[in-house]
Amino acid sequence: MKLFTVAVLLAASVPAAAWANGRFPDAQQLVVDPGDPEHIFVQTTYGFIRTRNGGSSWSWTCESAASYGGVLDPAVALLEGGVMIAGVFDGLVVAEPDGCTMGLVGELEDRFVVDVSRLKSDPAHAIALTSNGLGGNQFDTRVWQTVDVAGSWSALGTPLPAEFLAFTLDAAPSDESVIYLSGFRVLSSTMYEGTLVVSNDGGQTWVSKAIPGSTNGSGPYIAAIDPVDPDTVYVRLASLAGSLLVTHDAGTSWEVIFEGVGALQAFALSPDGGEVQVGGPDDGVWRSATDQFAFEKTHDIAARCLTWTDDALFVCGREAVDDFTIGRSTDGGETFQPI
Repeated sequence: MKLFTVAVLLAASVPAAAWANGRFPDAQQLVVDPGDPEHIFVQTTYGFIRTRNGGSSWSWTCESAASYGGVLDPAVALLEGGVMIAGVFDGLVVAEPDGCTMGLVGELEDRFVVDVSRLKSDPAHAIALTSNGLGGNQFDTRVWQTVDVAGSWSALGTPLPAEFLAFTLDAAPSDESVIYLSGFRVLSSTMYEGTLVVSNDGGQTWVSKAIPGSTNGSGPYIAAIDPVDPDTVYVRLASLAGSLLVTHDAGTSWEVIFEGVGALQAFALSPDGGEVQVGGPDDGVWRSATDQFAFEKTHDIAARCLTWTDDALFVCGREAVDDFTIGRSTDGGETFQPI
């Protein structure tokens, strides 16, 4: 999941100018085609890169071609047939499998799409999260869905409370009527309270629960939902010294299971839910079983993302530090091979 500053989100209704952002070239998020493990899509600080042959060759889409610019790092997902969706300030970008046909979706145009998520049971089905500032610390925040590979979108359930500033969303793999959102409850212009918002009825009703330790400079981001237990959710707190939390009762109580020395930008849950890996540029990569959290360090990789599929574990490294940008492991993270 992506990292946004509160300042960027509060300015969600302001159009973004497509200036060069001046940041070091880095990978931020990696997704794998649900129907083709050789098709890998990576969101970077300079647009998108894609491989259709497991990394032997790559193509690039610049930011302006995808209708965004500046320091925005759009959330991306790959749907059935290799269709890509990405959230930007001006709406939702849909790219056809050819990588050339790309444009904004009419139903979501002029809405800031802050996150997207493909449903695990059906690669044609995805949800999107929009949040636009209304002024006076109020926001128009809604969840949308597609059931036809992003061909059309409709509002899902009811809007969120107006004081909720949304960051991330996901649906529970084992019960997709259970939807989680994370973000801030904006108490005033200078006071934010980390919040997990839960729906057990497909977005018809929402319940907000406070996330301990998440205020102002430590925004909450959903890292993963357990594949078999819809009440178990992992949340990263994005701060200069990040932390990883877990709840086993849908946000009623929380446990801090890992604390970093720097920002924790990378997290992956194994497909069976039995192991987690977490890391960041300053921490390297750490792993633990989930039946008893006891983390051990496995790598010094300056991890900026982790993605775990049935076939491999992927990591986003930093070229200047790790000598590669994308690495793949077929032994659960014991070793990584640059691709």
